[in-house]
Amino acid sequence: MVCGLISFPGLIIWVELEYDTFGCPTADCHYAIQTIKSNSRRLTNHSENTQLKLPLTDYLHLTKALGHVALSQLPFQVLMSPASYISTSRPISPSIASAVTSIPQPALSAYHRLFGRVVLSPLLLGHAVLYAGFFIQSSHPDFSSLLAKRVQDPDVQWGIGGIIAAISLLLLTRPTGPRRGLQVWATSSIKTRRQVFYVVHVVLVGALCLAAYCHVAQAQSFVMQTLGSFVINGAWCWVMMR
Repeated sequence: MVCGLISFPGLIIWVELEYDTFGCPTADCHYAIQTIKSNSRRLTNHSENTQLKLPLTDYLHLTKALGHVALSQLPFQVLMSPASYISTSRPISPSIASAVTSIPQPALSAYHRLFGRVVLSPLLLGHAVLYAGFFIQSSHPDFSSLLAKRVQDPDVQWGIGGIIAAISLLLLTRPTGPRRGLQVWATSSIKTRRQVFYVVHVVLVGALCLAAYCHVAQAQSFVMQTLGSFVINGAWCWVMMR
């Protein structure tokens, strides 16, 4: 983060810019500056030494922070999950978090679901909604809006894929009670349905991690930590099952 002044006729604006690994302003900051320039004519009544803290930079900071905080929860979520849920012998074998904290695995699994539904998913959805709002309200010289341009960029496309995976995880619920839904699903045993749920759940989490890894460089460390947590938790559950 680099702070500086942008000068316009009769106006000095204090801004905070984020630079990429090549020392250039990020695409979002670049378009934000262009938007400031296009609207600077409306602010000519300000005195020459007026300094304004741009709320736009705070908006973008909050938007990015929501995504960072959400992804930072993934490693802990994995450590709380029962890695052997698909096993037919010990489907609720304790996770490594259960062994360390002496909390029964069923209780940890409840917190795992709670954090996913009220913390991780809402933060990711908030990140997507705020960024979409910013793109819609920002102009672009070659497109109808910045959104029309950014949806063609790979990083945004990966982000959209990650949000789809997050919504799918939110809608996919663990089968616990009466048999409902498709005929094939309804006639299956509760054990089979739970195993199918586990496989689909893990695949969706993997898709979310892949999308996040390709979305932005800042997410890659969280994804690698999540992968490490999955390996550690899986190895622990395998040892406990022997």
